[in-house]
Amino acid sequence: MKKLLRSTALLLTLSLLITACASHSTGPFNLALKSEARQNNKSLLFLKLGMTPDDVYKTMGTPNASEGYDWGVVWVYRTGMSHSVTFKGALDENFTPVVFDKDGKLVGWGRQVYIQKNVMPEK
Repeated sequence: MKKLLRSTALLLTLSLLITACASHSTGPFNLALKSEARQNNKSLLFLKLGMTPDDVYKTMGTPNASEGYDWGVVWVYRTGMSHSVTFKGALDENFTPVVFDKDGKLVGWGRQVYIQKNVMPEK
């Protein structure tokens, strides 16, 4: 009888965990984030080098975060939905940096552009 109760309790606990994990990945919050990521990925296709921040804003909308440097500014947009939903910096795999130089012109987007500008800023 004790064995049956333990087995039932274990089974109940596992089913609750599985349900919680399943609802987390498909809940309304995550569905909204996935939709945002999908839309941002589509919008990235319309970016062009030399655009102004206003042009990028009209194309992409409000960034999830921004970072300022002496060489320019980085706007960051959600473009992925791996394990984390919180922003951890411009190199976070769930976000794409959009990079402007100090004159406010778009010089590129993506982690490699950000790394290149951040490690080797123009003089």
